Amino acid sequence: MKIKDYYSILGVSPDSDSPTIYDAYHKKVSELGEASFKSDSPNYQARVDVEEAYRILGASYINKEAYDKEYQKSIALGVADFEMGEWLEEHVKREHDFVVNRVLTPDAPPYVEMSTGKKWGMRTLGCVGKVFLFFAFIVVLGAVKKCSRQAVRDSYGTSYNETEVAQPTVAERKLQQAAGEMNSSLPQRINDDVTQYAVELTPSALVYVYHVKESTFQELRARFTSKANQINNIKTMYSDMKPMIDLLLQTERGISYKYVSNDSRTTEIVEVSYNELAAL
Repeated sequence: MKIKDYYSILGVSPDSDSPTIYDAYHKKVSELGEASFKSDSPNYQARVDVEEAYRILGASYINKEAYDKEYQKSIALGVADFEMGEWLEEHVKREHDFVVNRVLTPDAPPYVEMSTGKKWGMRTLGCVGKVFLFFAFIVVLGAVKKCSRQAVRDSYGTSYNETEVAQPTVAERKLQQAAGEMNSSLPQRINDDVTQYAVELTPSALVYVYHVKESTFQELRARFTSKANQINNIKTMYSDMKPMIDLLLQTERGISYKYVSNDSRTTEIVEVSYNELAAL
């Protein structure tokens, strides 16, 4: 493929910088008219050459560097019909196809002439504009998030300053620590039929969980589910349990006993409420 003089097509010199090439491209397109992208336009081929020239000289540094080497060779050899190298030929063909099939299609938007002003003016304005739009977007996004958060707070009938995260009290922290220490030594076998499995701390009670053999579950069920029996057990062991009971009363909790059958997973729960515990 013979090399084209893209500099002459755009009307610039080989030592022109990027802004000059950019301005020359827009000037040429403006001169050809907005209808030049149509294949039946008399200026269509000229428009193809201008678009192709800009894509080689102004849109890609790699393409321009390769073209300049071949262009200088053609001048040095003084050969008007200089054949370009394979690499450049392949890229020129690719850019030509892109111009014809993508840029200059019936659906391509009409050219809108822009005022270029100084060589650096339009590009500098473009960068400043992008930076300005970016920061404007960040500011607007922050405002939207702030309004959204406030709307959620308002929907609950309280402002952010009025919303406080409840901090655990000293008694609450001690109770959590005690429950954790008890669980560290569980499960623990009490006898052949019953195993103390875990201790659970709920908002309303400290729950002792026992696993019971199925064969004895029904037999012992009446004793398990008797609140009177459990209260009597607490009274009997009150002196030993007093530190724990004090923490439960300070956090307004009771004591529950949860019995689970090993096989059927049947569950029975006996609850000694905060009020009942405080009355002991």
